[in-house]
Amino acid sequence: AVWYPCFTDEQTEAIYLQFLYLDVGDILIADFGLTKESVVGASLQRSALALLRPPTTEQRLNEMLQDLAQLIGGADIKVFWISQWSQRRGF
Repeated sequence: AVWYPCFTDEQTEAIYLQFLYLDVGDILIADFGLTKESVVGASLQRSALALLRPPTTEQRLNEMLQDLAQLIGGADIKVFWISQWSQRRGF
């Protein structure tokens, strides 16, 4: 697993391209961003994990992140495979 901060969409997309070019198989991405209602002060508001051969399913990871989001007052959650991302981008 690799954790990384998501400062801008451009930086995040560059990281996704690097994951894609690693050619190690599909990678599960769990992107977690705090909603404005749950953010107090200036801080990192979005980060993600890249999981190679994850020990859980995409659905289960999404459920766990939804539970966490409820506990902290809301979050934007995206769980997807890097292959899905690359197909949407036309790679």
